[in-house]
Amino acid sequence: MFSLRLVVVILALVCAGLWYGWRSAPTDLTVHVPPDLRSGSTRKWWDVPPENVYAFALYIFGQLNRWPSDGEQDYRRAIYGLQSYLTPGCKAFLDGDYEYRKAAGE
Repeated sequence: MFSLRLVVVILALVCAGLWYGWRSAPTDLTVHVPPDLRSGSTRKWWDVPPENVYAFALYIFGQLNRWPSDGEQDYRRAIYGLQSYLTPGCKAFLDGDYEYRKAAGE
């Protein structure tokens, strides 16, 4: 009788551990799939391929340097609008670039 109770307690602990693992698992994962799937892909889910980094950087660069009407206002607005995608060093560089261009009358 004691061994049966012991097995029930052990199974309850195992179930509690499995429930905790299920609840603490991430709900969203970003998986980067290569565009050409003919050769297949084996990649860890946290590995960001260089081509995605380059595409993201090109998109941000294009948005920063798009000045449809007035470069003085549009460049400042673009830096402010994209500041959450920039590192503090990059933002400081762009702020300095803005001041330099403004002083040069560009």
